[in-house]
Amino acid sequence: MAMLQQHNGSCLFYRKSGSGDPVLLLHASGCTGGSWQGLVSEFGTKFTLYTPDLAGCGRSSRDYISEGAGLREEAEFIAPLLSQIDEPVHLVGHSFGGVVALAAALAWPERIKTLTLYEPVAFYLLRDGGGADRKKFELFRRVTEDMKWFIGNGANDRAAAIFVDFWSGPGTWDRLPAAQQDDLSQAVLKMPAFRVIADERWNAEDFHRLHFPVAILRGDRSPPASLRIAEILADLIPAARLIAIPGLGHMAPVTHPRAVAPVIADCLSQRGAGETSPQLAAAE
Repeated sequence: MAMLQQHNGSCLFYRKSGSGDPVLLLHASGCTGGSWQGLVSEFGTKFTLYTPDLAGCGRSSRDYISEGAGLREEAEFIAPLLSQIDEPVHLVGHSFGGVVALAAALAWPERIKTLTLYEPVAFYLLRDGGGADRKKFELFRRVTEDMKWFIGNGANDRAAAIFVDFWSGPGTWDRLPAAQQDDLSQAVLKMPAFRVIADERWNAEDFHRLHFPVAILRGDRSPPASLRIAEILADLIPAARLIAIPGLGHMAPVTHPRAVAPVIADCLSQRGAGETSPQLAAAE
């Protein structure tokens, strides 16, 4: 079921399917809520699934969000959806959707039952690190600056190619069908300002407010920065578990939903930090 909701003059578009416990899934940059379709199919009717298009993506607008907005403002865009669900939700986020989900969990912890993040792009955690962490942060900054330059000069395809190859490995862009390249070249214009990821200022005290079960998922074929962020975040959040899924890369929730779905489903079943299902134990 596709639905539209007005918020501060903007339009929030989302899809709703299934039945059971409510699960809100937030997508990655360059994607829409429709990118969860593979996972939705794997889940069937086990949960009530909400898959919104984040602000400025797909059929959602971002009229009220200014260029200088932060992650809290990005999270506030989906706050009306959180409010209309009459019980705490399982919140799942992938990549940029992961940091938006984290912002929502920090802002409204009473609305969250569990939090599951697949490689959230919290690059600010590397900003003040030393040595290797700082180098990873600077690489991310160079990538985003190059993307910004190409977009500013009308070469959206070059910006999209940089984005895709950074996350999925050199040469990935060249292997994509032309139609998918065209879609991504358009989507790159709607990607959030990556400044909001680099400039965020959360600290350890903020993360200590998250007392519900938290799972940080990662593959083993992702960019080193993405893997390192997952490690740091799992250390900072007292209730968090770090779970590696072998053979997967950064875009696995989109490209390999069959491998990701059972792990996420087990994360949603956790009732407390000390409980681990057999499936989850195998993934770890």
